[in-house]
Amino acid sequence: MGFGDLKTPAGLQVLNDYLADKSYIEGYVPSQADVAVFEVVSGPPPADLYHALRWYNHIKSYEKEKARTGRTWTTAVQLFPTLPRQCASTLTWGAHLWGERVAHSFSTW
Repeated sequence: MGFGDLKTPAGLQVLNDYLADKSYIEGYVPSQADVAVFEVVSGPPPADLYHALRWYNHIKSYEKEKARTGRTWTTAVQLFPTLPRQCASTLTWGAHLWGERVAHSFSTW
């Protein structure tokens, strides 16, 4: 999914519209896709883009955990590089973004 330039109002509007019925960029748990988009967004979206702002605040809340644990962002693909990408994306984590816990759920397509 391309959002355009996320530093512009038009790009943020596309992101907002995309997140109208989603909690995350991909899937049902925060992932590296959320990290990538979050790192491009220059700050909290305006209040009238409430879906994007909700998502932004939610992903930002993980920074506190990152700072507390000293963990870096990671994904199932990085931790289990031999898994097919579609399988790795279905792994869920105790702390989804940093992978400090062992995967506790696995499903295949």
